[in-house]
Parts: sequence; structure tokens; C-alpha cells
Amino acid sequence: MRVLSHGALIGFVVIAATMLVAAKLQMLPLPLFMVLSVSMMFAFGLMIANFTALAMEPQGHIAGTAASLYGSITTLLAIGIGATIGQDYDGTLVPFATGFLLCTLAALGVVLVVEKGRLFQPHGMKL
Repeated sequence: MRVLSHGALIGFVVIAATMLVAAKLQMLPLPLFMVLSVSMMFAFGLMIANFTALAMEPQGHIAGTAASLYGSITTLLAIGIGATIGQDYDGTLVPFATGFLLCTLAALGVVLVVEKGRLFQPHGMKL
């Protein structure tokens, strides 16, 4: 799960950066936007499912409470982050793409800290 979710996260960073560059250069036609959006949603689906499973793995004895708390925290964070990004809307896709890239880079930073800098390694592997 770690290898898959780390790969999806790196892929999301690359796609979000591509979208931001294209938006800043005003070279983001609808077909390209759709391809990038579908790619991001695919990567997001891989990430959220696997990272959630990894977070819940040690919580088997309190699974219901842990799932409720996890859902509440992620929803509250999403409200604050989404509202902040929404305030920067200027009629273009630049704030949207910037928000995706910054949030994904923050997620990558959190994963690097939590995984102690070891990406793409299953749990328990020694260097």
C-alpha cells in the first residue's frame, strides 16, 4: 500500500505542476484540462484509499471511533483549505492549480516526515 500511495502522490505532484504551468501560460484548453483532471482524480483515488487504510491499520480495536474522528478532521481541514483557495479565485484556473500543487506538496512533506524520508518502501524494510 505504501509503494502504491507514494507513487500516486508523486504522480499527483507532477500532474498538478503541469496544470499550474499550463494555466500560468494560458495554454490550458478544455481537452488538456480534462485529461489532467481525470489523471489527478485517478491518483487521488489511489492515494486516499491507501493512506486511509494505512492510518486505520493500527486502530482495529476502536475502528468506528477512529473512522469518525478521521472523517471529521479531514472534512474540517478541507473546509478551511477550500475556502482559502476559493477566496483567491480571479476568473482563471491559476488559483485552482496553485491550490492543488501547494496542498499536494504539503501532503508530500507530511509523508516524508512520517515515513522518515523513505518513500516507495514497504513497511518494515531496512535500508
